Amino acid sequence: MSATAAGARPRSAGFRLTGTGLMLRFLLRRTWARLLVWPAVVVGMTAVVVAYYKSEFDTPEALAERAVLSNSAGMKAIFGHITSTGLGGGVWSEMWMFTAVMLAIGLIFLLTRTNRADEEHGRTELLLARPIATTSGLVASVAWLTLLCVVAVAGAAVVCGAYGLEWTGSWIMGASLGGVGLTGVAVAALANQLTVTSRDANGLALGILAVFYLLRTIGDLKGNALTWLSPIGWGERMDPWGHDRWWPLVLIVALGIVCITLAIGFQLRRDYGAGLVRSRPGPVGSAGFATTESGLTIRLDLGAAIAWVAGMALWGILLGSTLTDMNHPHLDGRRPRLDHRHGRRRPQDPPTHPRPPSLHQHPAPRRQPLDGHPDRHHSHRRSAPRLRAVGLPPPGHPSVTPETGPDRDGRPPAGGVP
Repeated sequence: MSATAAGARPRSAGFRLTGTGLMLRFLLRRTWARLLVWPAVVVGMTAVVVAYYKSEFDTPEALAERAVLSNSAGMKAIFGHITSTGLGGGVWSEMWMFTAVMLAIGLIFLLTRTNRADEEHGRTELLLARPIATTSGLVASVAWLTLLCVVAVAGAAVVCGAYGLEWTGSWIMGASLGGVGLTGVAVAALANQLTVTSRDANGLALGILAVFYLLRTIGDLKGNALTWLSPIGWGERMDPWGHDRWWPLVLIVALGIVCITLAIGFQLRRDYGAGLVRSRPGPVGSAGFATTESGLTIRLDLGAAIAWVAGMALWGILLGSTLTDMNHPHLDGRRPRLDHRHGRRRPQDPPTHPRPPSLHQHPAPRRQPLDGHPDRHHSHRRSAPRLRAVGLPPPGHPSVTPETGPDRDGRPPAGGVP
């Protein structure tokens, strides 16, 4: 085993870019499919949401009603605060928060896969056998993922502008998406230097992103300055098609530069295969269950499973809290339309398709039979199936006379009716 693999500190003359071009080509050949997925997802989701809003909310009144719902407490906690009540504001409230956070999560996993995971499995040691600088892999990964954010920004902006939205707001919306994605890249680059395993690196980066999201949520609900402590809040405060602010993007870029610079400095000073935060040693012995394959799997994945279940439960609580906002008085005129699509109608709502007045105000006259007895004609027709079901002969049977009724066998009673 080499000295580097044994944990010796690598001799580095400082920050260099030797072999970065080779690493760029290697990462492109290895992860080109994954690099194409996220721009395609962002652009495709933007196109679907914009097309849906243009066809569904086609009047200013409908967009105003949607804006009232979007600024309720539950929706504000999930999707953020908006000021625009037009088509752009509806598109932003529908897709921005979800798309931006998912982009950041995807880039966190991508950067960890090409850095800490390769170092954990020994692939980085094979690459360092060539004349490649220690930091070339991290620099190449950050470069490709930053370019991915730029492509997603341009694609989302072009789609919004092509559907008729204002171009200034379209570019700001795309830039805010890319800014949150860049935040995920920066946080992941720093977390990869602090931890030893790729599992811990992903967990730490996702935890930091969750703290940013929580600060943004509390700040929006309370209306205080906590939103400005979160990079997600900075992207939200760019407010496309509203105030159209560009300057919060400067804060996001500055934070990304600081985190990536710290990550490069930490990688130059730490040991290969180690992290700045020393991993906690496990127990000397283990239970019998942990020595089996299923026990080891549960032991390794239990923490991640609990975190995902807790996150989904919290997400469900937030979504459930928005149901009470559906009773807003400004949305009363729109409820029957939304419910009618699912084949349901609320009891308190008026009928969607009322019956014509002629059907219940002017009933048709009863048809008169030839014998002049309408009651006998219709009652015999209606009662015959019921009487046969219980074993009684229908009216008009020879065993039935006006003076005596039939018995269970269809014969008149001997004594008649008293």
